[in-house]
Amino acid sequence: MNEPDDNFQAAAKRYTLPLYAATRAQERVKSVNARAEKRGLTGRLRLEVSEPYTVRQTDEYGFSYTETVVDVTLSGVAPQFGDWTLIAAVDTVETETGQEMIIRSLPGASPVDRDALAPGRCDHCQTDRFRRYTYAVEHADGTVLQVGKTCLKDFLGHNVSLITPTMMEDVENALARPVDYPSVTRVIAIALAAVASRGVFVGSRAAYGYPTVDLVWQYFNNDSLTQQELAPYASSASQQASDVIATVLTTDDASEYMRNLRTALRAGHVEPKHMGLVVSAVAAYKRLTTPAKPKPEPTQYTTYGTPDDKISVTGTITTACPVESHYGYRTTYRMLLVIDVAMADGTHALIKTTTSASWAFDVNAQDTVTVAGKVKEHTVYNDRPQTVITYPKRLDQAA
Repeated sequence: MNEPDDNFQAAAKRYTLPLYAATRAQERVKSVNARAEKRGLTGRLRLEVSEPYTVRQTDEYGFSYTETVVDVTLSGVAPQFGDWTLIAAVDTVETETGQEMIIRSLPGASPVDRDALAPGRCDHCQTDRFRRYTYAVEHADGTVLQVGKTCLKDFLGHNVSLITPTMMEDVENALARPVDYPSVTRVIAIALAAVASRGVFVGSRAAYGYPTVDLVWQYFNNDSLTQQELAPYASSASQQASDVIATVLTTDDASEYMRNLRTALRAGHVEPKHMGLVVSAVAAYKRLTTPAKPKPEPTQYTTYGTPDDKISVTGTITTACPVESHYGYRTTYRMLLVIDVAMADGTHALIKTTTSASWAFDVNAQDTVTVAGKVKEHTVYNDRPQTVITYPKRLDQAA
């Protein structure tokens, strides 16, 4: 059964954790208490979590970033077995100076006097041998004994070796931040620095260039060359990071990508599988803040002259394509040319011709030419009117 609140000690241990780590710790404490109750243990744990608050930090290369953290207090009632209370786990560690102890006290237990303990000692069996794991237990009269892990069941009359040590280790692991996820502002700042250093944002699927997200990963993987490359941009990138986040979060773009991106930014921390998405906020920010270029008015096309008219036009070649023809065993080649002619009223006329004249093989797309010919007909290709001419002659060709 759960102990009343009055039995909880005020503050056994305090930690400052990122918000995501505190949530994981709360789930772990809840699981530990349920397991203890199922096994009939009297000990319970309680994790009190403060309201989230923001702290600003700066890494060794000058990147300043914010992180949402909470203060947590781990308190509780130590497990009791009759008149005995389990108060700490005592691990024996081999060091350069010999055997030493690491003492892990249970929340809610009495303070442990280190001088009263010895590495590997067991006050129950009194056998002199090396022990890696022992436990400190306290009697109701204040007597503290040290008992080996294998003797704990005989001493207390309960098989607790699979329960109580695991309770303590589970909670300690949850509070130790085994996975250190970087904050969103730090990732954005480093991505901005990468873009400033390389001059361009490169997506992960780009055909050319080194992806920006890979540079960010190299920074977090302690690649010294990347860290030194990005360090000169740390100050300006750190200042801009918050603006990038605020701009993306306030956009009303309802696309699936932008909705996912806003969710990832609101998380406050970046898991590995979301790194590419968060880094792309830099590119999204540029799109949102760069004024849209006005779309040019669509070009209006018209015909030139009427059939049988002899015309002379000056324009830019848009198509210069050889055409192969077969007559029996003979193969001939001609050039298909399309010339874009700007009209006085702002419209354009497309002049199309096919010729085997030698000059036609010497021109290329984007060349400006002056051509004379006879209008054969008006046609439409790709919804654009064209004027077909025959017998084309280039007028601006040097003699």
